[in-house]
Formats: sequence, structure tokens, C-alpha cells
Amino acid sequence: MIQFVRIEANQPSTSGEVTDSEIAYYVNRAQSLVALKIMQSDQKYFEQDELLSFVANQEEYDIPRPFRDTRITNVERLNTDGTVAGTLTRIRFQQKESFSTLDAVTFNSPWKWYPRERKIGFRPKPTATESNAIRVYGIQLPHDLLYFKAQSVAGSALVIPPSSDATNMLAGRNHIETDYYKNAEFLCIAGTGIGTVVKGLSYSAVTRTLTLTAAASPIVTNDSLVLLSKVPEAYHETLVSYAVLKIAAKGTDGDRYKLAAEDFKNQFQTMSGTIEPRAMDAPDVIPYPGDDDDFLA
Repeated sequence: MIQFVRIEANQPSTSGEVTDSEIAYYVNRAQSLVALKIMQSDQKYFEQDELLSFVANQEEYDIPRPFRDTRITNVERLNTDGTVAGTLTRIRFQQKESFSTLDAVTFNSPWKWYPRERKIGFRPKPTATESNAIRVYGIQLPHDLLYFKAQSVAGSALVIPPSSDATNMLAGRNHIETDYYKNAEFLCIAGTGIGTVVKGLSYSAVTRTLTLTAAASPIVTNDSLVLLSKVPEAYHETLVSYAVLKIAAKGTDGDRYKLAAEDFKNQFQTMSGTIEPRAMDAPDVIPYPGDDDDFLA
């Protein structure tokens, strides 16, 4: 996508006035704007789900990282075989003392939940330890796009270079936050593993190690990867036009800025008029785009 921005803005990589990381910043700003616009039409478009395990006599748990700062959309109680036993009802934190007893006849498990800061609580509190007892659904906003050379690839893990590593961090910045890249998909665009898509399972902020859902092979150390955008491909022109507008705002050519502003206005209006909501109760996540227009490089 950086290449398309440079072409539109007439900013060659060898003599342009902006760096690739600046362009990545503008594209990420645009991605956030577009994501919010999509959610105005379809609140669950970026929905994900995570499993929680019970600990005996523990009432509150950390909300899963993918949506701890956004919104929980649903909470389900699971049977030991993974099937859904029922949907838990949300209550306010101030109401929790009213639900301290268990109706064992109708539902022998915690049957109310409440949010509190970055915690999710269950009433009555669990009386036994149980793995994968709860499935929590929530909104995971798109990850900031990234373009880098993979470091220390081994098995189902690779290391993302720090933002300060100008040789291997080609555009964007590394979010040094535990599990920030969980559920993110990466496409290898150069090297031995070109064309391979991998997905993040967990991320260590200390070692910058991204653990994948499957083996990284054939990706090897120093292969170039990009983080794929969750924004539909049809709206990628909006991301490009926003970046072009911000680049034009840095210059002194008023006519170029006016043209860029008009183009972004048209792109945003077109996007706003064509967003189609999915069924609001559908639990599935729209697949990530996957062709050549979908990555940052």
C-alpha cells in the first residue's frame, strides 16, 4: 500500500519528502477512521471470541486482550465438550450482590456477568476450577499495519524487530504490548516463504516473539512480512487517499492539497454509501482480504 500512496502523491522512495513509516502512520490513522465508520453500520463486523477458564472461588478475571478496551458483545457458558450450555446475562457491577446464590435447578454454573474496568466478573462466583468454561465475544479493532523483516524464525514463532531497528523495521512501529498481535494475520511478500500467510496466537512484549497458530515454515529469518488489514479491500482506496491528503498538507502546493482533499472526500462518501451490514447476530468474522492490494508494502 505504501507503493500506491507514493505513486498517487508523486513521492518516489528515493527522493520523496516522507518516509515509509510516516506513510504507515497516515494509513493507520485512515484505517481507524474507516473501521469506526464500518461499525456504525455493522457493530459486530470486527467481532472475535476468546476462551476463559474458571478458578475456584475467583470472581473476576482479566478481559481478553483483543477487546479489553472496546466492547464485550456476548458471553456463553460452555459444557465440558465445548458445546454451548447457555448465554449469560449481563448485569451492572452495582447489582452483583443481588446474585450471590446459585439456582442449581435451572443452571448449575455462574449465570450472570458484569464488566468492571478491564475485568469481567461472574455471579455467583465459580466454586470449582474448570478449563475453557466461558467463551467471551468482543470487538477487536484492526491492528496497526506493519512492514518488517522476520527475525529468529523457529518452529511456530518469529521475532518482530523493535521500532528502532531501521534495517529490519521497514515501516510502521512495533507495539510493545503483550498479545497486541493476537489474531493478526501476516503475509510474506519477499523471501523464501513468499505468499505464505500466518496468524498470531500470542505475543510477548518482553522478547517481541510472535507465536503463531501453525508452523512458520517456509518463512525464514529476514523474509519480509506485512500485517494484513481487516478493512475490506473495496475501501483500501480510502486509506490511500487519506495518506495522500496528509502528505499534500505537508507541502506548499495549494492546488495539490485541494485535489487531494476532494479525492479523499469523494472516496469517503463512496465508502459511506456502500457499506453493507451483515446480520447483526452472526458470530462469524469476515475473512481478511488476501491479494496484492491488501498489504502495507
